[in-house]
Amino acid sequence: MKLARRRVPPEPTPGADLPPAPPTPPRGAPVSAYAAVLDGRTLWLAIDLRPGRLALRGADGAVLALPSDLGDDSPGFLAVRSDLAALLPLGDAEYDVVLVPDRGRPVAVWTAPLAPLDPVRVPPGPDGRQLAVRRGDDGTLRIVQRSADPGVGLARVDLADDALLLHLPDASGEVVLLADLDDRPVLRLPLEAGVARLRLADLPAPADVQTRVVVGTDDDWLPVRRPRNDLANAGHAALLPVLADPEDGHALVRLRWRPGGVLSARLHPEWGQS
Repeated sequence: MKLARRRVPPEPTPGADLPPAPPTPPRGAPVSAYAAVLDGRTLWLAIDLRPGRLALRGADGAVLALPSDLGDDSPGFLAVRSDLAALLPLGDAEYDVVLVPDRGRPVAVWTAPLAPLDPVRVPPGPDGRQLAVRRGDDGTLRIVQRSADPGVGLARVDLADDALLLHLPDASGEVVLLADLDDRPVLRLPLEAGVARLRLADLPAPADVQTRVVVGTDDDWLPVRRPRNDLANAGHAALLPVLADPEDGHALVRLRWRPGGVLSARLHPEWGQS
């Protein structure tokens, strides 16, 4: 009888199952202790204490000093609180955060990998800019500015006896509910003094339809958005009124925020479904 040779498993490599070591800053680099733009316009920034001034450096090499309204109450840190909306011109741009020493050239501020903001997000600024704190491939702390996603802000929703009132003070044209699958207009609502009235009597024939709520004219639509949206998924945290059948209480219109703060409306949803 011929016996099969037993295979001996290879010796494990020491440390093979260990996670990779966290990145470390270059020698002598200033290190970020905290950086965030929580309100859409103001940068909160702190680095380990060292002489110099904090600033932003654009792609063209120009250096913008970061003004601060913080007092000297951060022992152990060099900290600023700066209004970026007042400092930076509008337009897509990226800036390195740098430390400007008393003598010598600006030095890039290094940061460890940034933790995700979920479930929150940085809201767009009131002037239409979207600011974010990012980490470059080399670990440099960066401020990224982009134009916020286009849309029309929904001021509020009121529930009347037989209607939902969508308050859109900055809108013009008409409000249209577009079917998700084919962008087919399912329902058109006129705007009167910035208010669109979605009535039970206006609903199409019963059929479970998921729609996007948009506003505009002649197929030039803008999505209706949650203004100053600071939630990654507002649909689970910011509830909206439901328009129900007055006889049996069955929901006939469910409004919901999609990721990114875009408004949707589900018409005639099945029982128990959202």
